[in-house]
Amino acid sequence: MIAASNIFICDLPIRMDNYSGCSHNCSYCFAKKRYDISKIKGVDMSKALRDFISGYRANAVKIFDYKIPLHWGGMSDPFQPIEREKRLSDKLLDIFIETQYPFVVSTKGEAVFDYIEKLKKCNCVVQFSAVCPRYDQYEPNAMPFNKRLEAMALLSPYKRVIARVQPYQPFVLNDVLESVSKFADAGIYGLIFEGMKYQNAKKGTIRFAGDNVYPVKILLEHFMKIKAKANDLGLKVFAGENRLRQYGDSLCCCGIEGMGWQYHTANLNHYLFDRKNAKITPACKKPCKGLSIFQKTAFNKFCDTKSFEQLLDIVKFDKSYVEQLLPIK
Repeated sequence: MIAASNIFICDLPIRMDNYSGCSHNCSYCFAKKRYDISKIKGVDMSKALRDFISGYRANAVKIFDYKIPLHWGGMSDPFQPIEREKRLSDKLLDIFIETQYPFVVSTKGEAVFDYIEKLKKCNCVVQFSAVCPRYDQYEPNAMPFNKRLEAMALLSPYKRVIARVQPYQPFVLNDVLESVSKFADAGIYGLIFEGMKYQNAKKGTIRFAGDNVYPVKILLEHFMKIKAKANDLGLKVFAGENRLRQYGDSLCCCGIEGMGWQYHTANLNHYLFDRKNAKITPACKKPCKGLSIFQKTAFNKFCDTKSFEQLLDIVKFDKSYVEQLLPIK
């Protein structure tokens, strides 16, 4: 599946998944609360990827009329164990090598070791979900933290490697500060920080934007401590936590700045914090007919007559969107 999500906030909103379900069975997984992730299925995305790369844009992603990077592995890990049987991600890597189309891939699956050489040949950024060794207990079937460090070290001389310190919980601050030193030793480029989101209320959390989250005051304090140490060691730090986005070393939290890739800056993130560089592309000025980006069907029909630029102007005054990017609590 190639689809758009968080289009008014995210700089890389085009996600691709060639598997549904996941065998990592992480206790905090948000996807398992929506469906049974134990039922793992693979889809051959070769044709869909080639179509996308060739310029075909279905309704869900048609406002992106340029070479926007794909984010691979949004809902399911492309290098989880089933990949060693199906080899579906292998096919996609061959296409990426051939076309040199830019992408970011997120993983904590051990099958990534099978593809180190192919990833070296891709035009990509490789992200490893990695908080600290203590998190191994929450990720029982994923690759252990120390194995992820090994994979990082193998790739970092050739590719930009990012550690996803997410979902973060305040009680692991000291563990993460130790992880930062290990990330530096592995030669990675930087890390992304994002707080845990809970479906149900938990002690120390507040209700915000539909989730139970840690107060931004606590997260900002911890973020700045982690950022200070990481920056001292030469690592960049980015805020995947929307409420902290402007405190990162780049507004684009995926860590792709300076690579020459064009990404989605026609969003509230840049409108609020870097307005002069927010770029409205030609397709953003055309009617968004068929672009299903809102949960309410009636509003999607309203959007059929509006351009994305017009919709963005409306959303700029929508408190529910804007507050997601402001440290209000």
